[in-house]
Amino acid sequence: MIIALDVSSILHSITGIGHYTFNLIKRLGKLDQKNQYRLFSYSWKIRMKNLQVPQFSNYEYHDIKIPGKLLLNMWRYFRFPTVNRLVGDLDLFHSPNYLYQPQKRGKTVCTIHDLAFLKFPGYGEKYGGKYFASVLPGTIKHADAVIVDSEATRNDLVELVNMNEELVNVIHLGIDPEFANQKNHDGFNNIKNKLGLGKEYLLAVTTLEPRKNLDGIIQAMAILKQETNINIPLVICGGEGWENEEIYNRVRQLKLESNIRFAGYVEQDLLPELYRHASLTLFPSLYEGFGLPILESMVCGTPVITSIVSSMPEIA
Repeated sequence: MIIALDVSSILHSITGIGHYTFNLIKRLGKLDQKNQYRLFSYSWKIRMKNLQVPQFSNYEYHDIKIPGKLLLNMWRYFRFPTVNRLVGDLDLFHSPNYLYQPQKRGKTVCTIHDLAFLKFPGYGEKYGGKYFASVLPGTIKHADAVIVDSEATRNDLVELVNMNEELVNVIHLGIDPEFANQKNHDGFNNIKNKLGLGKEYLLAVTTLEPRKNLDGIIQAMAILKQETNINIPLVICGGEGWENEEIYNRVRQLKLESNIRFAGYVEQDLLPELYRHASLTLFPSLYEGFGLPILESMVCGTPVITSIVSSMPEIA
């Protein structure tokens, strides 16, 4: 069998879907030496050959030089070019990033991680949520099967867009066995010195955007400062999402600059050290398709405070 897989999400700073895709191709190559895989990416500037990608004898990489937005809109409006035209004949195509790409032949499997772009309209301004919302009907119509990360997302698909529940398959995410054992002492000490951390700190690993409920965390830190003698800093690790300016403004308004430290985007090999040394991980998100930091923290032996909405009770 010839299986094609869109791996474009691993080209940039890797976050949730990028980690999902990278670990998928890393594990598939070890588990399956029988089938042939054609893995393709599209970008005008970034070449996959310059990245450290898993190499297996049955893997064939296709590096397509085309602006990503152009190709996405060609798929959206003209249903061209087909995946078959890009990578050749195939029996099965898997899109790990919501999108149905047109095909001439072969079955289609699509992974839908969450429906944040429907539940949070502001999401569209930063992450292309309007685009996802516009192509979702095509995915539902043409996909032979859909994978979701949680029962919560399965329920959302059925309730919000009338997806045929018989086509939706729940496959929970997992943690790479090597994750908790990764050590980066130098990197950890550098970030400790940069942020002025002592022995104890709280940790939040999250994109900076409203649905992650960072405002709730900030208010909790303000109460902790005002009503107790506890003086433990909070480290927030993650890239900037939509409407993140309000988060920084809130910290300044409450005079919490010394209590809340922003680390920015942190490479994957440094996260286990941050989890292990933290006293507690905070993950009170308002909506998730899964909530991987919950598992990451627990695997590293650090307790988690999380929400009781969407997928969080299912995972924690």
